[in-house]
Amino acid sequence: MFPPHLPPPFSNLKDHRQFERLKLIFVATIFGMLSGVSGAAILLGWIWPLTAGGDNFFLSRFSSVVPREQLQSRAQAKIADEIFTIYQKAMTLGKARYFSEGDKVGDAVMSVTSGWVVLNVANYSGFTKDWVAVAENGSLYNVNRALFDKRTSLLYLNISRPSVIDQQFKVVNFNADIKQNDEVFVYEDGQWHSTLVLGPSRGFSDGHLDSASMPTFNLADRFRSGSIVVDADGNVVGFVNDRAAVLALRNEDYFLNGIENKKQLVYRSLGVEGWYTDEKLLVINEEKLTGFIVNRVLANKQYFQKGDIILKVDGRPAERNNVWNSLLNSSVRVSVWRGGKVIEEQVSVVEL
Repeated sequence: MFPPHLPPPFSNLKDHRQFERLKLIFVATIFGMLSGVSGAAILLGWIWPLTAGGDNFFLSRFSSVVPREQLQSRAQAKIADEIFTIYQKAMTLGKARYFSEGDKVGDAVMSVTSGWVVLNVANYSGFTKDWVAVAENGSLYNVNRALFDKRTSLLYLNISRPSVIDQQFKVVNFNADIKQNDEVFVYEDGQWHSTLVLGPSRGFSDGHLDSASMPTFNLADRFRSGSIVVDADGNVVGFVNDRAAVLALRNEDYFLNGIENKKQLVYRSLGVEGWYTDEKLLVINEEKLTGFIVNRVLANKQYFQKGDIILKVDGRPAERNNVWNSLLNSSVRVSVWRGGKVIEEQVSVVEL
């Protein structure tokens, strides 16, 4: 008889612990079959750290069984030929040309088959004479023309290879349906990073043109201004702006249509600046109103004044997409709340 607090002399402590681990692994495996691969991976990491690589667990926020790395690789492969890095100049060393990181303007995506790329530039000088576009495979392109959107800081560049005539480019697709909790991939400094869309950004303090409102979305992580954001299918969501939020390119077709013939970028507008009520909540007499709050009148001063609330445009609620699409007409019927009364006017559409 052996003391109860001691193992028998023929007991092997190492084998005993191994057996206990195997029992726990068996339980974890059953649990994994019931709860999913991610849960089993965590349990195995706790029970047998070497098995799971220590703290490096694989966790996916996707409901599908496709791993995040596979989704990122798929998105990266789809857009690889459509990303270009823009530099202010190229340095020459013999027959070689090299580029300094300090001369980098930003990363751009191809948006028109005739060779127009778009990128986000916070401080645009207006000078593009020596600029060069570099494809991911190292091909070099000249920058021929530039169109800058001062309201969104988006810069459109026409690029081409000197030795190629009438070349056609592969263009990106834009995602028009970004929403909260979407997982997206951010291209920054030649590297891809995974993050989540937290939700719409709110609270514009300075206001914006009624038709220049491209919504912004907060990300779970902070990235550099100008970084490209794509979804899991490789569609471009937008660019990170100077507030570290995603500037969504939902209405990009508005500018891309006929861009070759444009000398400058203009917006069709009601002639007012302000913000939509999904950016700043508006409640009057304990009633929530939907519309556009006028903070500044740039044109059509005979129709609008500061403090007006545009409720409807051509009979539809004054929301971003409704206003944008209605302004394709030469004039629109506008319902305005002013001093407790609703006024209706036929307003001319202007270009700003």
